[in-house]
Amino acid sequence: MITKVSPDKMNDIAPLFSRWEETLIWSCLQGHMGQAFTDDIEYPTAAQIITGDFCYFAGNANHANAKELVRNIPWDYSRPWILMITQNELWNELIEEAYPDNFKKYNRYAIKKEPDVFNKDTLHRFIDALSAEYKIVPIDESIYYWSQSNKWAQDFCSQFKSYADYQKHGLGYVAIYDGKPVCGASSYTYYDNGIEIEIGTLEPHRRKGLAAACAAALIIECLAKGLYPSWDAANCASVALAEKLGYHFANEYVTYEITGFKREPSQTPDIKYVRMQGREIAYRTGMPVGIFAAVHRLQEAGLLTDEEKAVYHEIDQVWFQDNLPNPPFYDDDKPGKPVTWFKTASSGYMVKKLRPLIDMLEKYGKPYDIVYTNFPGRIVYEDEWQVAVYSDNAPGRISPLSVDHLPLYAEVIRQSFMTAARDFNLTEENCPTHTSFITNERLKEKIQDGYFTYGYFSNGKLVGFVSLTDTGGGIYELNHLAVLPEVRHLGCGKALLDYCMEKVNELGGTKITIGIIEENTVLKDWYAANKFTHKGTKKFEHFPFTVGYMEWMI
Repeated sequence: MITKVSPDKMNDIAPLFSRWEETLIWSCLQGHMGQAFTDDIEYPTAAQIITGDFCYFAGNANHANAKELVRNIPWDYSRPWILMITQNELWNELIEEAYPDNFKKYNRYAIKKEPDVFNKDTLHRFIDALSAEYKIVPIDESIYYWSQSNKWAQDFCSQFKSYADYQKHGLGYVAIYDGKPVCGASSYTYYDNGIEIEIGTLEPHRRKGLAAACAAALIIECLAKGLYPSWDAANCASVALAEKLGYHFANEYVTYEITGFKREPSQTPDIKYVRMQGREIAYRTGMPVGIFAAVHRLQEAGLLTDEEKAVYHEIDQVWFQDNLPNPPFYDDDKPGKPVTWFKTASSGYMVKKLRPLIDMLEKYGKPYDIVYTNFPGRIVYEDEWQVAVYSDNAPGRISPLSVDHLPLYAEVIRQSFMTAARDFNLTEENCPTHTSFITNERLKEKIQDGYFTYGYFSNGKLVGFVSLTDTGGGIYELNHLAVLPEVRHLGCGKALLDYCMEKVNELGGTKITIGIIEENTVLKDWYAANKFTHKGTKKFEHFPFTVGYMEWMI
């Protein structure tokens, strides 16, 4: 399963790219430009970053999901080609396997990043040497829009959302001849402390010193603003120009130019469904809210501007109402509603229409996930573009466990609860008894009459766990409901919870009680959506958080 990485999770994949000295990667990790995908949002082992026309892979190329990452070309990627770059042969082999007839392999040239190598007098001489028929000017609003309609100059500003965005984060210079730009140097992308330079010259005006002059003007401006002007060369001529300006060659690196890939109607041949969702829990489904509901909550909170409200209304109430069938259950406000997933084979254009809504979530810091899967759950509705499913019937089985399973379920518990430990800064020093640090010995002590353990198995692997303890009087305490991060959002947790409810009913019980981290509002909302009632809180000296108590009555 591939998940898009939201801005608040970029730090989790950053270690995979720690060996890269690549500003386009930094642009994405720092939340400025580009997008990232990973095999596991909580415990990533492989990841992909796409910024502009460049696609980078890092991490474990032997992981089962690495092949899916290599095939992943997002719907909103608009170019007919993409440049893929890795740092080892294993990833290269995956690329060649995925696109056997559609790749061109060649070398690009990395340039060293040395802040103190530029001689301003030399740079000014390049500008002064220009013929009087040319004039160097900054890129202003009129040139920004002009570049969008002139193919040779499009990448001067193509990665910026608007002129206002370029004005705030970009800078560039063009050479004017007879009233029109004929050469330019601009910020292709930007990152915290610099830019990546894009150079272009109209064919009749090449070899006249224009590229050196425009680049020199841009470098001088960067130095004045405290920005580093990073340079990467597509060919030897670009290397020679860079060295003339003061840069030094670093090394060659392999690049794959991929063409003829499928974006629409199919994003990845092996993945059937995609869902864009927030991380808050929907009352009617007990699952993460869909993207429309997530943006609606922003509107209800009074955060959207009038322009954003109009865009949201146009997409949700007009375009999608006209172009996407409404499942019969959509107007039902009762709990227990199925959730919908887009079909990747037919709904590519629809997913692209949602891009402005994703931008709103990012602008207001609302976490979200884009989840791909072949197994969303039990399908109860289907049309040409979407399916609706009950995720509590996701593939797998639930079975009672024995003491022989203890080492397996102990590890599932620890890995699952480590997410909460990270979210709430819990360590073995400040909270040694938290479940993420539970030992096999502590779990073994719980085994006694009236203690029931159940596991969720998927493809023969234990991926979920829960336990019930008979505390007397028809009351059962639910503990350690755990699902491995890589299989979350597929209904495993809800399936385990429903199983416990049925089991307590079978045992003649009347109530299930739980204790949670009170500050964990996402988890609290999830239990509330599954008919648990909040009963109170309590502080303990040995916990750096408040314990919240909830219960479910038959």
